[in-house]
Amino acid sequence: MILRRALALGAALAALMAAAACAIVALCFTAYTLLLMIVPPAGAGAIVFGIAAVIAAIAALIALSSLKLPKRQPLPKNLPPPTLADQALGLIRGHPLVTTGVALAAGVAAFANPALVTAVLRAFTSPPRNRP
Repeated sequence: MILRRALALGAALAALMAAAACAIVALCFTAYTLLLMIVPPAGAGAIVFGIAAVIAAIAALIALSSLKLPKRQPLPKNLPPPTLADQALGLIRGHPLVTTGVALAAGVAAFANPALVTAVLRAFTSPPRNRP
């Protein structure tokens, strides 16, 4: 039931965005056609680009104003020092673009050296050795 409502909401939102995109394209085409009577084609294209940029900026400001960020809670003073895993997770949460870049670089390195991927997978999937 919840999934069906979420999918219906997503479909409605996609239809609304498609209709808005069609309206913006029609507005820009109309503005371009009208501006061709006054300025050369390059100038008309630049003015239409400016109109589209203003529309996008207004839409971004509306979306940003309706965004409600959660308030940060103060940390207690008697916490133990963070572990390496805590620091890594903080880095991942704080810098998602850097994390994505590192993941892409690791993927490129893995694509360039399949033996490295095989060694890493073997290290994680092989059964543990009995050590005396």
